[in-house]
Amino acid sequence: MIKDKAKTIEAFRKLEMIHKEDNEEQIEFYYKAYREMIELFARPYTSEVFNFDNPDFFSQLYSYGEKISKMAEFKQARGVKHFIYVNRTNFGLYAILQELKAIVNTTTYKPKTVSM
Repeated sequence: MIKDKAKTIEAFRKLEMIHKEDNEEQIEFYYKAYREMIELFARPYTSEVFNFDNPDFFSQLYSYGEKISKMAEFKQARGVKHFIYVNRTNFGLYAILQELKAIVNTTTYKPKTVSM
């Protein structure tokens, strides 16, 4: 779905990442920012094999976090209230897998996709 801009924006609206009062410029800004974030965060889930010992991945995660922490657009929380827990869980899991130097084969399970 992330490759279909209209569907992605629709999903971002449902997740309260893009608000109904956002203008076109804001919609484009948040679409690009969130898409970049999701593509980065989802890399372990979208790769057939993912090496958590790869320092480049964590460097990119931290760089992205630094970048958005300095943006005025992200001073106000956006998105459903559960995002903070999901993000903390993912970061914790990623940190543990990095310490373990885990190499994960993600092709062993194929979930059913649900259309939004």
